[in-house]
Amino acid sequence: MEQSRTARIGKNEALFREVNESIRNVAPIEDPMFEVLCECGAKSCTEQFEIPITEYESVRSDPALFVLVNGHQAPDVEDVVEDEGVFLVVRKRPGVPEEIARATDPR
Repeated sequence: MEQSRTARIGKNEALFREVNESIRNVAPIEDPMFEVLCECGAKSCTEQFEIPITEYESVRSDPALFVLVNGHQAPDVEDVVEDEGVFLVVRKRPGVPEEIARATDPR
């Protein structure tokens, strides 16, 4: 796998995660659901989906985890750890993908 591609995917995913974190900071706390942007590595992706806030917070507790629209995963950089139908939770693979995820964690 080309390292520059891996880095680009990681940086794109980190950007979408940061946007979701900004949205989460202004979302009403009492709402059980939260609408997020897909955190896939495709720079042009603008797909959104709803996720339970409890699930979102669980994902955010580990910097190597991201939420994406089902079908947007990059199997060479991440592994699916949860399939929720509409969305997936993926874990960055060790090495460059995981290092970028941890280095860019907004929490």
